[in-house]
Amino acid sequence: MRHRIATKKLSKSKSHRLAMMRNAMTSLIRYGHIKTTLAKAKFYQPNIEKLVTRAQMDTVHERRQVAKYIQDKDMLNKLFVTIAPLFRERQGGYTRIVKLGPRQGDAAEMVVFQFVEDIHQEPTTQQANKTNKNDRGGKKRKGLLKKGSKEQLEEKQADAKEPSKTKAGIKQTNNVQAERKAKEDQEKGQTKEQPEEHVEKANPMPNASTSTASVANASAGVEEANSKKAEKPDAQRETPLDKPTHSD
Repeated sequence: MRHRIATKKLSKSKSHRLAMMRNAMTSLIRYGHIKTTLAKAKFYQPNIEKLVTRAQMDTVHERRQVAKYIQDKDMLNKLFVTIAPLFRERQGGYTRIVKLGPRQGDAAEMVVFQFVEDIHQEPTTQQANKTNKNDRGGKKRKGLLKKGSKEQLEEKQADAKEPSKTKAGIKQTNNVQAERKAKEDQEKGQTKEQPEEHVEKANPMPNASTSTASVANASAGVEEANSKKAEKPDAQRETPLDKPTHSD
């Protein structure tokens, strides 16, 4: 008994079904519609709609999860950037099945499996900015814009006009700051060198000849002073008795 086996096998193995589903979903994203049988379309429909719901939350994790099935990088980017913003107002039902009638030969029911919206038109800024109520991103999704939207372009242009935010402006400011620092260092070095020069001029280093002459002059002056003291008479010399005494 086939209890709890809800997957349609389509008379194919698991690997064959997975490869067939990957190819069909990639073709649907590339062209917007594919022609297949009714059984296969019903098998693809819930899987592709889950991928569109995930693509509305443009995060690294969601891109990796969707990349398991959409392995073409260009189609993966198209799903997140172009297709998902078109369905932000929808809570599901991104695709439709249009019956074409039985196929000649085996009488299999043929259908056209396609997106509800025209995926070849670029989403407007309003569609890109609107958030889905069931979006798990919550408040984080508010204010996010599609790449290349008008507001982002205006911001980039405004930043480009300001030289401080561009690479060239940053280099110019760095060069100006470096020049200012160099000038300040030079000025500080000059102020430190100036007092040393004054000291050198006021007190020049004596030569060997000048030093010997000054020593000789000093010794001669000491000898003259001693000789004058010796020539003084004894009467002129002060004695301890000559000093005035204080009486009480």
